[in-house]
Amino acid sequence: MKKIAFFFVAFSLLALSFSFIDKETFSGVGLSPGSKSPQIKIDSLSVSAEDLNVKAGEYILLNFWASYDAMSRISNVRFNNVAERQKGKLRYVSVSYDTNIRVFEETVRLDKVDAAYQYFDAAGTESDLYKAFRLKEGLANYLIDKDGIIIAKNISPENLTELLRQ
Repeated sequence: MKKIAFFFVAFSLLALSFSFIDKETFSGVGLSPGSKSPQIKIDSLSVSAEDLNVKAGEYILLNFWASYDAMSRISNVRFNNVAERQKGKLRYVSVSYDTNIRVFEETVRLDKVDAAYQYFDAAGTESDLYKAFRLKEGLANYLIDKDGIIIAKNISPENLTELLRQ
């Protein structure tokens, strides 16, 4: 009887430990440095290392922001400035989660950022991109290499500039 109880407890503990494993561990896709980035899709626009024709030595900076979030808006302007100086080393993809496209367009104009880098995700918090990058935990940025591997998360413009000098 003790053996049956021991096996039952051991099996229960084993089953419980597997319940804490993230599905991303097995899919090879994740959100931390060293893992493969989820596919980047904004409505019908698909943006990935392959779509951007990223070459050896180039990186993608995927930045999520919104005009109602002051820190993310400031970061967007600063990353835009880094992207302008680092053409050839960096592709900048900046995705806004503003609730209104006019607010997005006016913010881009007022902040004087290059509209070519800016995207408006009309699906907002219901978009696959928002869910794939778990933005309900807060807006973020990701530095991704040409193979789609996340190199850094929530990097500062200063750290990005330093990393690109290497």
